[in-house]
Amino acid sequence: MKPHALAGIILFFLGMGINLHSDHVIRYLRQPGDTKHYLPTKGLYRYVTSANYFGELIEWTGFAVLTASPAAWVFVWWTFANLVPRADAIYRHYREEFGNEAVGKRKRIIPYVY
Repeated sequence: MKPHALAGIILFFLGMGINLHSDHVIRYLRQPGDTKHYLPTKGLYRYVTSANYFGELIEWTGFAVLTASPAAWVFVWWTFANLVPRADAIYRHYREEFGNEAVGKRKRIIPYVY
């Protein structure tokens, strides 16, 4: 197996794990019938406000590394261009709803970066 293929597989499954865990965290923030909004704080949500989007970016980057396909890299770029503005909107919404202190030093989508 070529090194890029192994790296791609590892990234893909790492991203998938992040994505699935993050979706699980936000899916279980509320009890049935509850309509309040909550700020997720478990998993990578301690570092970013859109951990599920971060997982998806890692997942598709892994796929692009694995396949070494220009089309896959275009898909990564398209996914990035779609998810980053959405993550920014979520970040701004959380700041408005929960305040700067509650959001703290979390970034939008990439831990410690943005």
